[in-house]
Amino acid sequence: MMLYLLCHDVLPLVFLSGEIQFSTQIIERRGLALIEQKEFIVDSIFDYIKWRGDLSFSENTVNEIDNMIFNMLVYIDFDKIGKENSENNIDLKTAEKIYFSDKENEEKKIGIIIPTQKIYKMFREMVKYRRFAEVEVSDFVNDISIENEYQFCAVTFHLSDKLMFVSFRGTDDTIVGWHEDFNLSYIKAVPSQRFSVEYLNKVASKYPEKNIYVGGHSKGGNLAVYSAVHCDNCIKERIIKVYNNDGPGFSEEMIQSDAYKEMEKRLVNFVPQSSMVGMMFSHGKIKIVKSRQKGIFQHDGFSWELYGPRFIRLEKLSNRGVKNERQFKASMSRMSLEDRQKFVTMFFDILGETGAKTLEELTESSLKNISVVLKTINSLDKPQKEMMQTLVVKLLDLKGFKKSGKTK
Repeated sequence: MMLYLLCHDVLPLVFLSGEIQFSTQIIERRGLALIEQKEFIVDSIFDYIKWRGDLSFSENTVNEIDNMIFNMLVYIDFDKIGKENSENNIDLKTAEKIYFSDKENEEKKIGIIIPTQKIYKMFREMVKYRRFAEVEVSDFVNDISIENEYQFCAVTFHLSDKLMFVSFRGTDDTIVGWHEDFNLSYIKAVPSQRFSVEYLNKVASKYPEKNIYVGGHSKGGNLAVYSAVHCDNCIKERIIKVYNNDGPGFSEEMIQSDAYKEMEKRLVNFVPQSSMVGMMFSHGKIKIVKSRQKGIFQHDGFSWELYGPRFIRLEKLSNRGVKNERQFKASMSRMSLEDRQKFVTMFFDILGETGAKTLEELTESSLKNISVVLKTINSLDKPQKEMMQTLVVKLLDLKGFKKSGKTK
């Protein structure tokens, strides 16, 4: 049965006398003989890369784990690589060589909630295998504006002559990126959402012969869905599937729109059992996956448990996940759009007074000073103050200044 679960998406089955028979030649070709002998268990992204690595995307198409791999890889800064090879697309094997030839990149930390070292390890591992080494990278965009309050990053991965994966980066370590996330609570379309539609239309038009997967992690998942729902109709026809990996949702108005419903069957919304980010706003249908981590650290896609080409599902959210969803909805219901704007503006103005441009630059003393300042603000009601205090506590947790409580 274990072998069947791992193989049924790629292997022909013949049912004889109630038993499942596999072609030994096909099993060995796909590297599954090891699994049959119980010497190899595919339960992590790194195991998956080794297991599925001998098959190109022409031989075996994109699955849930490939989705996460590409949506973690977009956190790599392909900017320098792209500038050095601006005339042509570049394969991942060459890109990896260029990236790590700069020793500073090995020490570069992407963010306090982005699993930097795991992404670097994954990048190095991917290029050892045909499935990923031959994938080409193009159209990398990374645009940040403090003045206009947005952070936008995207890249296109060419999987074969007929298939590409458009990936949008989630919120990185920049405070302006987090500011834009909060702006989602009162702005109908934030700048990065508009840019995502422009980007998808542009790259899809540039490669008209290719069908498209679209995805992202965190805010990138939100951008993936938004771009797919709002792109040109001729582009929509070529979209196979859209992945939102623990990203914020949308207003009920958008969820109920004809454009969203038209795309809904192709949307896959993954959230871990105690999701926080994925509980923001509405999604429609969600698929709950099992994470090895606790609390906010379930946001790390590497912590999601998998079995072969699929994430392990759970039937329902944990008690913490349910509480996160209720708290967010209660907070939003208590505030008008005007109140939300005032709340977000004030919080990030206070955060800006610390002088930090990234979460990494925030210090324990600066965060504790914010808590003191919040108590003196009379223009906020009690629930708003409590919400701001909660955000500060979460930041303290992320920075490791305060040990997190046990969260299931």
